[in-house]
Order: sequence, then C-alpha cells, then structure tokens
Amino acid sequence: MGAFAQATQYQLEGRFDAARRLYRKVLEREPRHFGALNNLGVLAFCQRDLATARTMLERAVAHPEHNAACHGVFAATLLLMGAGEQAQQELNLAVRLDPNSAEPYYFVGVALKERGSVRDSVLCLEQAVRLNPQHESARNDLGVALLEAGRLDEARACFEQVGGAMGLANLAHVHRAGKLWGKAVECMRQAIALQPDNALLWSNLAAFLQADHQYVESLTSGGKAVKLASSSPEAWVALGNGQCFLGLHEEAVHAYTKAAQLGPSRTEFAQNLLFMRHYTGGLTPAAHATQHIEWAKRFAPAPSQRYFANAPDPARRLRVGYVSGDLRAHPVGYGLAPVLEAHDPREVETFCYASGTPDAWTERMRTAAAHWRTTDRLDHGQLERAVLEDEIDLLIDLSGHTPGNRLAVFARKPAPVQATWLGYFNTTGLGTMDYLIADAQLAPEGETPGFAEETLRIEGCRFAWQLLTGLPEVTPPPCVERGYTTYGAFHKLAKVGLPVIETWAQVLLANPGSRLVMKSKAFVDPECRTVYQAHFARFGVTAGRVDLLGPSPYAEYLQAFQNIDIALDAFPYSGETTTCEALQMGVPVIAVRGDRFVGRLGATVLHNAGFGEWIAEDRADYVRLAVEWGRDAARLAQVRTGMRERLASSTLCDVAGFTRKLEAAYRTMWAQWCGRVG
Repeated sequence: MGAFAQATQYQLEGRFDAARRLYRKVLEREPRHFGALNNLGVLAFCQRDLATARTMLERAVAHPEHNAACHGVFAATLLLMGAGEQAQQELNLAVRLDPNSAEPYYFVGVALKERGSVRDSVLCLEQAVRLNPQHESARNDLGVALLEAGRLDEARACFEQVGGAMGLANLAHVHRAGKLWGKAVECMRQAIALQPDNALLWSNLAAFLQADHQYVESLTSGGKAVKLASSSPEAWVALGNGQCFLGLHEEAVHAYTKAAQLGPSRTEFAQNLLFMRHYTGGLTPAAHATQHIEWAKRFAPAPSQRYFANAPDPARRLRVGYVSGDLRAHPVGYGLAPVLEAHDPREVETFCYASGTPDAWTERMRTAAAHWRTTDRLDHGQLERAVLEDEIDLLIDLSGHTPGNRLAVFARKPAPVQATWLGYFNTTGLGTMDYLIADAQLAPEGETPGFAEETLRIEGCRFAWQLLTGLPEVTPPPCVERGYTTYGAFHKLAKVGLPVIETWAQVLLANPGSRLVMKSKAFVDPECRTVYQAHFARFGVTAGRVDLLGPSPYAEYLQAFQNIDIALDAFPYSGETTTCEALQMGVPVIAVRGDRFVGRLGATVLHNAGFGEWIAEDRADYVRLAVEWGRDAARLAQVRTGMRERLASSTLCDVAGFTRKLEAAYRTMWAQWCGRVG
C-alpha cells in the first residue's frame, strides 16, 4: 500500500495524527499532490486549525484536479475566518462545478451552525441531505442544527434515521432539551451498549444522571469515563460534577484541576475550578482572588483603550444594562425583579440582556424593564455590538464565573462603566470590570481581599429581599409540642461537605434527642440518602436522627419550614436565599461569619434583618449557639411570634430604600467616569 493510500486508511480509522504525518511525507516528495493537500485541509478544518486549513485548501482549489468538495470545505474555512464574501464565491464555484455534490452544502452548513447562523445552517444541511440521503454526517448535523433551533420533533426524526450510537446519543440530547431525563438516560445507555468504550458517551450519561437526580450512579459513570480516557478533560469534568453533587469537595477540586490541565485553552474548565474552590476554603481569600485575576490574564485580556461617545454628563438619566443567564426563578431573578420594578425611570433607563429558559419570573422582569434583549443566539461579538448600539452607560454583570456568564463580553469593555453584582461572591478578575458591589459585612472596610475591581459598598445589605405574597403562615416551633428540637438544612447538597456534616453531628450529639431534617433534590435518589446516612454515622449520628427529604413544589418547600425549629447554615459557602426563606417562615438561622465574601452571605442577611445574635464567629461558637437556642423552647416560641413582621420592617426588606442606594452607587460610578473624561 502506498503512502497516500495508507494515510487515507488512517484517516478513515480516526488515526488523524498518523494520517497527517504520512500526508506531509507525500507532499515532501510531491508538493502539488492534490489528495494530500485536500485531505490535510479537511483534517485541519475538522480540528479548527483554520490557518493550516486555509493554506492547504488554497493550494488544493488551485490544482487542476480541484473539485466541488474541496471548494466547499474551503468556503467553510473562509466563513469561520470571517471572510464571508469570499466564502460565498467559493460555494458558488463549488455548485457550478457539481450541482449534485452534497459536500459543499454540508461543510458550509456546519460552519454556519458554528457561527450561530442556525437558520441558514438548517437550509444548507437540508440541501446536503436532499442531494445525498445516505450522507449520515449531514443528517446528524442537520439534527443538531434543528435541535439548536428548538425544532425538536424534526431533530428527533433525523437522529432516528441516523441510528447507531451517534443517533442514539443525539436523540438523548433531544430528550434533554425537553427535560425528559429518564428517556435521555435510557437512550444514552443504549448508545453505550453499542460503543461501551466511548468515554464521551459515559461522560454524557453522567451528566444526564445528575440531571435526573441519580447522583451516585453518575459518579460511577464519570469514573468509567476517566478510566477509559484519562487524558479527556470532559471525562474529568463529568467525574468532578458527580463528586461536587455528593459533597466530595476535595476530590472534585482534584478532578477539575485535571480537566483544566488537560484542556488549558478551555475557559469553562478553569472557571469550574474557580467556582469549586468556594466550597472548600482551601485557599486564602487573597490567593483565590489572585487565581481569578490569573484566569482573566489568560482568557480575557483587557483590550486597548476604547473611546466612548456617551455624553459625560454626571446628572443625566443613565442607561443601565443588566447581563445574566439567570433572569428566572433563581436567586439572581429574586434579587433583580423588585429592583427593576422600583427603579426611578427619571434616574435610569433599564436594559436587560437575558438568556436561558424563561418562566414567570422572567415575564415579571421583562414587564418591568424598559428594554429587553434575548441573547441566547448572540455570540460574544454580537452581544458586544448590541451593548454599543444601545449606548449603555453602566453595564452590570449578574453572573461572575457561574454557568452562562458573559465575562468575555465585559472583557471587551463595551460600556464606559462596568460592575459585577448579585450573582457571584468573589472578584471576576477582569481588569475591565471597574467595580464590585458589596456591603460592609461581606467586604469590611480595611480588609484587603485582592479583588481586581474597586469595592463599592452599599449601606446595609448588597441586595433587598422582597417577601412573597401568599406565604404559608408562621406556626409555633414544633419543639413546643414534640419535646425535642428539630434542626433543618435546605441547601443544595453541593454546599454540604464533610466538615459541615461533622459540625452538625456535634450539634446533634450535644443536644440529646434532637433531630436534623435535610431537604435537597439530591435525596430523591435512595443511593444518595444511603451515602449521607453513612457520612453522619461516621461522626456518631445514627440514621434514625436524620431525615433526608427530596424536592417538592415551592409552596410545599416553604411549608416544610413549619416542621423545623432552627435552620443551620452551611459553610464555607454560606446560604443567602435559603437564609431569607427560613427567616420569612419564622425560623431562626445559625450561621458562621466566614473569613471571605462567600462565607458571609448568611451573616449579612442576618445582620441586616436584625438577627445578629445568630451569627457565630467560628465553628465552636456555631455549635454553642445551635445547642443553646435548641434547648430553649420558650425563647424559640417568643422569637417566632412576630418574626415575619420584624423581618418585613428591616433594612433587608426595604426594596425601595435599597434601590435608591443602588441608584446612588450608579451615580457615583458614573460621576467618577465623567470626571476622568470630562
């Protein structure tokens, strides 16, 4: 077998490195070999090495043997490089050369999908399938494009025709889009039965199992992915996610560290690690902040100085943009909705740049905002242009390093003033983020946390909690009738690591007869309940003293607070929303005042709600407070009476007052910018 034929065989077998080496040897002997030039170009395109693809394909299309397919992949390469006009010329030439070739439409369709032009991508891929109904890759990519377009029934039909492991795996993603997690898991299992050594399938199965609340099995699937492909960052992420969900924080840090090392160019892997470290407290606050700044240097370097046409008038009405993927029933949505409704339209004109699945909270915010931009289909450059066209004065990040963030847009500095608020609990690390909005509890004066941003402290709390209408009634503490204390913890389980369980065990052991109720969506999984019962047993607490409850509708979730006497906050990643929910149901919350922003969320809520007596200074003080309050049924009954009314009249729940403070902070930021450029 000749070198070119052997290289082609390697390419068909997926041995791409070996194929490339042989193709290059062919070119050393015969620099104008059309097949080697074309195939190297295709390989480079598939791996998105666009510079190499362009070099090879420019030579291939100039060769006497040029054909429609090579012009098609060249057109796709040019399209991804931003040369749209030249790409269209190459596609036109390909069609003239062979109007019946599916390949040009296929490659251009793939490129269009990658550029976010989903509608045009569907049209191209549909044409490719019409020209060659046996083109499995074209049909599969058409299904992917239809899935992105939300055309689920058509996508399902495509993947059912593709069949095999690839079709089944993508069919699982159709079910995922419809939140049919059981069906998604079953399809992925069927795909794995056909390709049991495919690590990517195991990684996807782990993700679907997590979404279906089968956390223990997801951990097994992630481990299988790592065993099959220890050099795959996706496999390590799948494993780390499972470990995080089960409170195995140090193990998750290790897995995310491996993923970041194996995928050094992938920002999401580095961000996973940044976020995960908040659960462990293993780094000093300054060291963790430094890691955020290092992330920004690698993935979001500051641009050259940008000129803004915004009029530097410190007194005029401000155009304020809020950017988030969480404008829904989510802590960010809970915090922003009342502020949007309370904003003074004479002071600010609000713009929301929103992505994600909308719900009733989304509609509430859409109604309150002056302008609403749906950004799911916008890439970073398109969102940047939208902000510039809207002439935004202050652009507010509500995500930090959480999923769905747009820090890459903030790195481009599309607005004169940029600030981060509400959705995160650390620096973004960006040199282009001017301010971090906090309060004196979260970021005390005189402390040097090492943030990239200037800290701007709101008087009181950094957000306002609006009591919901139609809340269940506040009932007397159950200990009055039961004769024993019931502690409660309703956090997402990722916050509950072994140090937290050990501390809660100390509380239970020091208060004989007391019980603990934990409520989390994870506990719908019987195996997860078994794991956590074993965790408590490790610290001397029998299973009979801990109730592990699964999820419920929100109204029932709130009613569950009626069955506990005292709520226990988590650490080092403390609760903010859960603390507010407990307080509004008349339940005291014991929280530790941590040594960093993320560890003080519960403390700032308690302080500004007027319940500072429940803030512990360390873990020993936490145990002391929990036990002392748990032994005093009369005091619990007294404080519960009128507690919701006391909360409602506190600084924490003064939405109008908070919004005026926030607007004043915006005015301060804006005036400082005007002073620099005026």
